[in-house]
Amino acid sequence: MKIVGLEGINDPQSLRAEVDRGARFVIYTYCFSLLIVSFKRGSDIYFIRPGQSAVLRGLPFTLISFFFGWWGFPWGLIYTIESLVKNLGGGTDVTQAVMADLVPENTTPPPLAVPPPLPLRGDPAPPPALPPAAPQPASAEPRAAIGLGSFRLAAIAAAIAAIAWIGVAVHRGGNVQTALVNGLSTSVTLTLDGKTHTLAPNAATTITLAEGVHSFSWTRPDGRVENESFTLRSPFWTRPLQRTVAVINPDRSALVYHETTRYFPTDQTMPDFENRHELHAGRALYTFPAADYFFEPFPGQISLSGKRAVDKTRYAHAAELIPAQRLFALAGENNRADAVRALAFRLGDLLPDDEIILHAAPGLLEPDDIETFFASHLADQPLRLEWHRAYQHHLEYKMPERDLQPFYRKLAAENPADGAAAYLIARIERDTTTRRAYLRQAASAEQPCAYAHNSLAYEALGEARFADALAHLRDAEKGGLASLSFEQNRRDILLANRLDDEALKRTRDLLARDSHPGSPTRTGYVFQELAVLCRRAPADRSAETALVEPYLKSLEPFVSPEQLKERRAELAALAAYARGDEAGFAAHLGPYQSARFAVAISRGRAAEAAAALAAQPRSEGSSWLLVYLAAREAGDTTGAEDAFQRALAAFETQSRDHRFIAARLRAGDATPGPIFEQMIPVNERCILAAALGHRFPEHRATYHALATKLNFKPEFPALFLTRQLGSSTIASL
Repeated sequence: MKIVGLEGINDPQSLRAEVDRGARFVIYTYCFSLLIVSFKRGSDIYFIRPGQSAVLRGLPFTLISFFFGWWGFPWGLIYTIESLVKNLGGGTDVTQAVMADLVPENTTPPPLAVPPPLPLRGDPAPPPALPPAAPQPASAEPRAAIGLGSFRLAAIAAAIAAIAWIGVAVHRGGNVQTALVNGLSTSVTLTLDGKTHTLAPNAATTITLAEGVHSFSWTRPDGRVENESFTLRSPFWTRPLQRTVAVINPDRSALVYHETTRYFPTDQTMPDFENRHELHAGRALYTFPAADYFFEPFPGQISLSGKRAVDKTRYAHAAELIPAQRLFALAGENNRADAVRALAFRLGDLLPDDEIILHAAPGLLEPDDIETFFASHLADQPLRLEWHRAYQHHLEYKMPERDLQPFYRKLAAENPADGAAAYLIARIERDTTTRRAYLRQAASAEQPCAYAHNSLAYEALGEARFADALAHLRDAEKGGLASLSFEQNRRDILLANRLDDEALKRTRDLLARDSHPGSPTRTGYVFQELAVLCRRAPADRSAETALVEPYLKSLEPFVSPEQLKERRAELAALAAYARGDEAGFAAHLGPYQSARFAVAISRGRAAEAAAALAAQPRSEGSSWLLVYLAAREAGDTTGAEDAFQRALAAFETQSRDHRFIAARLRAGDATPGPIFEQMIPVNERCILAAALGHRFPEHRATYHALATKLNFKPEFPALFLTRQLGSSTIASL
């Protein structure tokens, strides 16, 4: 092997002297990998003179290992670490072996310089003396050849490794796995770099995309076209170590997430493990490090090489969540106010007539952002009724001191032919006579407002004028009204008029159109249909099974087994209640903390119901009135009084109509007329009338007559109220 660094040392004595002064012979180790194979080699022998740094002399080999050694698994990692440790420690000391080879120890003293003895007669003559062997040079030619070959091999290996590295980097840069995601419930046409992609509702499709500058355009739900450019880029030299994936969401309304799950060996009991999520929303382009699965579900099983659990990751988007649920999911994480704001404003811009978003967003935004959020569409023409309704509703609950009359009177003056403007004034008008006049004006305007007919129907329903409510409902239907609030009002009016078959058909139509298996609207339609089915035909369990089982099956990909079990119990409880089995209702829901209040009320346990309500961050006044009735039924005077006062306190935090009722009752004035004029939901009106009938016996006949008529729904708390309304002879508390 070649020895490097012996220049100027010509004889063994000089070499020995250098070693005695601290010189050393060392060999350095280096490693290089070709992705699937790894090599470890030794350098030539280096002579390190006294005072020289062995670490610096070995730096070239250290750098070869550092840059080209890691890229093979597992030996590349092992060899590289070993080489770095040895080289940074000064290399491998081979001084003793080299000195034994170059300067062997001579233990026999040299011969004296005297003539040889004369041979005796008959003795053979001694052989002639051999000349001393010439010392071998420190570096022989064959060794130099071997050292040069090792260096050439290392250089070739390094070049191959560099070429392979560059090749992998270039390939990955030209083939980035990319998901095109549609976060809307309608199909989206996306033109990306001149190529058209049709994205199904709430769906994703995967393609490969080269890094560089790209542009896309897509058509919004309102018909406008949005154009955008972006640069897809990742660090060139680190691409072989970590692939990059991309997600393009042109509408910016999808909820993209990085999910981690854990697989356990089949022979072990699987402990509780909740999948972890990192949520992303509000952007058109995301770039992430690659995961195990890209927009595909986790497999049910994987092969494990050992007995330890293994974590796997994937990227996906929350296709099962409606837009408002995405907002709540983001808001449930810490320090996501900016992300919630970005998504709320984007959803409001894309879906300005989505009732659920409009009522959910204000509760999740900062106060200063709420005004900005609503201001973005208040001046739109034609008027956006759902937007204005949500704006008025928010101010009524959160800023009741705000006087909206000037704004909406000006709006009506600017839109004299539009019945929507008159309708919006009617919504904030406190005087009943004036309100109804505006509603009639809105219904008969040059551009009639169907919502005005719906409001007239709602008022008639709350006063138990069911035939009038049905007539106004038909007028609203002719106007093409199809909002969620209208659908709920329609169902109530049909049930109040005992038109169960029509209510059932309408619910089924809505259910058929809802494409989100786990959405609250779809769940609500299933519950509504089941309640009507079981009330109409209590003995027919086949229809119940035909509705419930497919619905639960559709939920399986989106909920845990425990959540699915709870949903089944809720459906069974609802069916029992609609059939008149209050005890069965309580038995099905008994194990679940979320149903603690309803179970306690059904069982007449006022104290338990009060404790359940007190544990909630916010409770409605009507819920406390149910506690009042339960405590009164049990003869608990103190508990009933406490519940009634809590009901009034809750009313004072709700709408202006609720606050008006609370003020009247605190003043001791329970005259039915003014209280009946307040626009509160029908189910709350029924509970209020039942409670006030017992609280104020002088008005019991009037209140209980209304409550009995309004108690037409098959869901909770109808059976409890039936019992309360049948016990009017019990002394008032």
